[in-house]
Amino acid sequence: WIPVALNLTETTYNLDLRQLPGTDTARLKVDVSDGVLTAVDIMDGTFTVSNRSPLVGIDAPLSGETITQTVTLRGYGFDPEDGALTGSALVWSSDQAGVLGTGVELPNVDLTSGQHTITLKATDSDGNIGSESIVVNGEEAIGGLLAFNSSPNDPGQETVFSASVTDGSHVVYSWDFGDGQSGSGAVITHVYSKEGRYRAVVTAENSVGETTAVTTVVIGDPGFSIYLPTLQKP
Repeated sequence: WIPVALNLTETTYNLDLRQLPGTDTARLKVDVSDGVLTAVDIMDGTFTVSNRSPLVGIDAPLSGETITQTVTLRGYGFDPEDGALTGSALVWSSDQAGVLGTGVELPNVDLTSGQHTITLKATDSDGNIGSESIVVNGEEAIGGLLAFNSSPNDPGQETVFSASVTDGSHVVYSWDFGDGQSGSGAVITHVYSKEGRYRAVVTAENSVGETTAVTTVVIGDPGFSIYLPTLQKP
């Protein structure tokens, strides 16, 4: 017998059948007590409670979370008839990568860069299916950062800077132009007011980490100093 209500004082009770496991032979029993005497009555007939799909939940990661490297997937499945579901009854999948594995916990899952819909599907012994889905973002470490500029230019002219990476997602670029000025963007312009050679540094950053690259800027004619020996007559 499964307790469905306790300590009732009213003579009627509305029973929510969704909290009961499926069966074709359900019956109800009522235990009554006045504190001294007790009585029990069991209904003569039976009734049917339909089988329910499993309840499914995903504990980790959270929906909307950004995955920077590998991630552990953790969830649960519970069926009113079968109880807790484990093993192959629980299947993890991604809309980008397909089936990821089975079980309550799936460690060290490496997701590719981009948005993934992660689904945990639970199947009970009667073939009923329940599922839960979340959306996460896969982040890739930055690699292969390159920086360029359009110099040589004259003072007062715009110099165009550009940066790119071969690997990495959601990359943000910030620049130090070497003359005390700074800027941001994968492509950006800057004007130098004086001649010289400048060391411009770009930093590429995302939630995984950051890296830097340098490009040398030539403005005007920086000039070279040549020293020739001199002869002095006695």
